[in-house]
Amino acid sequence: MKKSIKYFVTCMTLVLAFFVTDHKAQATDGLKDSLEASEQLLQNHLGEEQAAYTGGPVSNLQQTNATTTTVTITWNPAAGATSYLIAESDGTSVWELETVTATTYTRQYPAEDSYSILGVYPIDANGVAGTPETVLVSTVPTKIKTIAYADYFASDRHLQVAWSQSLVADGYEVVCYNSKGKKVQKLDVSYASYSTSGITFTKTNTRNTYYVVVTGYIYINNGANKLYGAASGKFYAVPQPKVTSKNSDVKEHSVNLKWKKVTGATSYSVYVSTKKNSGYKKVATVKTNSYKLTKYKGKTINTGKSTYYIKIVTNAKFKSKKVKSRDDYVISAYTTYY
Repeated sequence: MKKSIKYFVTCMTLVLAFFVTDHKAQATDGLKDSLEASEQLLQNHLGEEQAAYTGGPVSNLQQTNATTTTVTITWNPAAGATSYLIAESDGTSVWELETVTATTYTRQYPAEDSYSILGVYPIDANGVAGTPETVLVSTVPTKIKTIAYADYFASDRHLQVAWSQSLVADGYEVVCYNSKGKKVQKLDVSYASYSTSGITFTKTNTRNTYYVVVTGYIYINNGANKLYGAASGKFYAVPQPKVTSKNSDVKEHSVNLKWKKVTGATSYSVYVSTKKNSGYKKVATVKTNSYKLTKYKGKTINTGKSTYYIKIVTNAKFKSKKVKSRDDYVISAYTTYY
């Protein structure tokens, strides 16, 4: 081992696809087993030769920086060490990456959203490596690309959002803004506390339009600091207006439609059909929060002979971005059950 340490150093050029893995989405027990196996492999990698090491141990090993494709680790100098061997494990094998004399190392990954277990072996003047310290590292999260809501307001009338979990994020900063760009609510959501049902902004309501930005982060410096990745694109949320018409507003040849204003709305579109689940035709777009429906498909309506199903859709604009509300809620010309 005293002479062979020089030949252990190998520059990795292979694409380590197994590191580009959703490690935090694995079952907890499976991830724990994988990490423990990686640490054990690194501890035992150089076998009995480690017993001949004459220096002190590596201490305070931690991740201190990252980009979307790199991680940087640092550690305190080991007494009697002249260099350090950096190695990596996936739980089944160990790869020796590089030998360095500095107490910092930057690992370049072949892909974004990568993680691994790194080990740092101190090497004494005789070329003998001691027992390593190990650390779990990951790149910063890339931009959140998928969101599982489309301007969705929950049954309690608050805005609810959901997104696909990042491959490497420890948590997320989720910020809701109103149509004027004023921050309404900011939430910090840990990876462990997030569920696919999403999160609810309790300070929102159906009287305003909003947009949401989600940013993933990782912990560095032994958990003391957060390092943020790329912010998501803006996700827009426009509520469908609440209809306030009463049964008394329904006449034989007209329906006086009324609804509550939505702040940020530029207009409202009225859709009508004689079938509840299909065939809706836009009959008007208005800037006020009321409309008197008298005609459908060019003919005067007759609520005595037909039932008319009506949807009101909010139209909004965020700078140059045009957004419409959902149209889930329907009223009929006989009963307003919004």
